Amino acid sequence: MIYEISNQEAADGDLADLEVVMAFPPMVKPDGSTSRGFSHFVKSPYTKHKTWGWVDYSFDNDFELVPGLWRFEVRSGGKTLCSQEFTIYRE
Repeated sequence: MIYEISNQEAADGDLADLEVVMAFPPMVKPDGSTSRGFSHFVKSPYTKHKTWGWVDYSFDNDFELVPGLWRFEVRSGGKTLCSQEFTIYRE
């Protein structure tokens, strides 16, 4: 998912503090633990009052191919700025 945050009162070079959240159906890892998602923080520089970035995920292991509804979100200050839901199917 590619996103752009615009119309912000920010100077060129200011950094947006963003949280990227990934949520998915229960995923059982090889160690037996279960995950329903994770998040990480990024600092994205503003240029001309906007910043942009992307969210992605690669399925590197079979246990990651969890069918169901997945969601990517970009948050700032606990507020969701944008999100994208999609469904994974396993044949």
